[in-house]
Amino acid sequence: AAMRAVAAECEDGSILALEALIGSGLGHHDGPIRAQAAAHVGDMAVALAEAEPQLARRAVLALEGALGRDEETGVAAARALNATAFALRQSPELAGLCVSSLVESGLGQQSVGVALLAVDALEVIAASFSSDRAELASESISGLRLKGLAHEDPFVRGQALRSIAGVAYRVLGSDVAVARQCLSVVSQVALGLLLRGRGLSREAVYEVGGLAQLAAQLEQPGLAEECVDTLKRAALVLPFDDACGAAINKLGELAAGGDGHLSERSVAALSEALDALPPQNGAGVVQVFGEVAIDVAGTQREDVALKCVEIMCSQAMTSERAVLSGQAVDVLEMVAMASRSSFRVAASSVKGLVQRVPEVQRHVAPKIHRALARIANVSCAGGKLALAETCILGFGQLQHADEYVHAGAILSLAGAVA
Repeated sequence: AAMRAVAAECEDGSILALEALIGSGLGHHDGPIRAQAAAHVGDMAVALAEAEPQLARRAVLALEGALGRDEETGVAAARALNATAFALRQSPELAGLCVSSLVESGLGQQSVGVALLAVDALEVIAASFSSDRAELASESISGLRLKGLAHEDPFVRGQALRSIAGVAYRVLGSDVAVARQCLSVVSQVALGLLLRGRGLSREAVYEVGGLAQLAAQLEQPGLAEECVDTLKRAALVLPFDDACGAAINKLGELAAGGDGHLSERSVAALSEALDALPPQNGAGVVQVFGEVAIDVAGTQREDVALKCVEIMCSQAMTSERAVLSGQAVDVLEMVAMASRSSFRVAASSVKGLVQRVPEVQRHVAPKIHRALARIANVSCAGGKLALAETCILGFGQLQHADEYVHAGAILSLAGAVA
């Protein structure tokens, strides 16, 4: 504090005070003193910026050097650089020096505490500077991508990913270009293109899904479509892993909860994934279609449920896809018997089961008969006689297919009706 007074009162005091704060303050043997000196050095950088820009630059560089001293000093220096960048946002060169210091030295520290604080500072700078200092916002995001995501500590890498997505969340309504830059980075992580291994891919998938929902709410359909396209591509990455499953689930959430256009795009993406994935992985897509159908049945968006049923019947229940056919029978049965399902959706499921019997492999057909009998049984018990009648009519259409008719299912159906 006395050094600050010297700087104000004495000719050449600024140089004396700054050198004292840097040499004796940042070089002090006591940690709290070094931390306090770092804050004062930052304040002096701001005070000197206009009259003595070279001294201000010297102060910023001293803070950069302090980032690697020890964790306590480094954390204080990172905070000072963050505050200094904001105070000097009208001095692009000095503010840029603060940003580059946080990127090169802050994110380069082995100290997790210092690196995490640098990550947080760069997130705030990127989001806040996007409107009037776009180049510094872009540099901050690039630093998080190149240095943050490459840090040796997994927690720092994860925080860098969340911060990049956080910038997108904060600027999506005001600066689509910056949001798109962030989405591009998060998408590369989701697809396994940016990092060795896929340790962060599942988390990136969740972030892309959240950005899709926000983009739709803020009427940014182009960005929302990019998110859906990324999720579709993430679902198709082989070998299939948790990130692929998360992408399928996210597409299901968007199909059930998104607005009309986003929902349609998500259903179409799931349809493409069902066609492209191996049967053992496609079973998860069939399950998601069933969950979406149950979620939206009986609502104003019931057409989405009907579309899901149609896709399951036409794409999963074929003679070439025995594994998927069996899964689809189970899921369509689940949809038909769900308490929330409307008659339209349940009847569509039953009719779909009946119509696909000639298309499926022989060993799947009896499973359809048993499913129809169970649906009729539950429908009778629950008083849904119209749905039970639909099942009976379905059996009527199958009565001449001698080799497929399953006697046990007929007996069960008769018992249900009785």
